[in-house]
Amino acid sequence: FTCVTLLIAFFFPSVTDIISILGGLCATSLSFAIPLFCYIKLSKDGLKSPKNICALLFFGTLILAGYSSVILKITHKCPRLLFY
Repeated sequence: FTCVTLLIAFFFPSVTDIISILGGLCATSLSFAIPLFCYIKLSKDGLKSPKNICALLFFGTLILAGYSSVILKITHKCPRLLFY
């Protein structure tokens, strides 16, 4: 645990970067992924119904956009992490 903390502190010396990354990950999960899974679980139709497929495509696009923004933030702040 200490080594992981040291590596995070080395690559991200500012706390605001860590908070923005964690906020992006948690906000995407709480705002889009969890309601989507609850909606599909509680629906009377099956997973392959057109209504649920539309919900999966719509929220899947939003989830992909949210997580890709976090990936862009990481690659922008620490490009040496990917290219070494």
